[in-house]
Amino acid sequence: GQVVGKASHLMVDGFTATPPTDAKIRDFFADVVKKVGLHIIAGPFFFRCDSHQAAFAVIAESHIAVTWFPGGLVLTELFSCKPFDAIGMASFVVQAFDLEHWEHRVIERMGIGWSVYQSLTAQQE
Repeated sequence: GQVVGKASHLMVDGFTATPPTDAKIRDFFADVVKKVGLHIIAGPFFFRCDSHQAAFAVIAESHIAVTWFPGGLVLTELFSCKPFDAIGMASFVVQAFDLEHWEHRVIERMGIGWSVYQSLTAQQE
């Protein structure tokens, strides 16, 4: 798979015939952190409102979120400063939620800022 070398934001959106349960979401977060080697420091937290439900976990490396709507729309995101296999993780998300008609996007974050940050961190060591 494609391991992204900088901070990356993976978004996978799709439709499922089976809305996720709280247990499925908890398992999903546990599986993601295990597969990528991340560390949950808070959550998952669950939110419910009239139009949708959402779950969010704060990880030491940034965050994981899932939002789902009546009708089967599921929106997921993983933002991590630790490099990870974005294509492999997108496939995992599709399988975990049994998504159909899905798409994914990867945004590389902290381009020039990441280089400056690495330089400053190296000077402090």
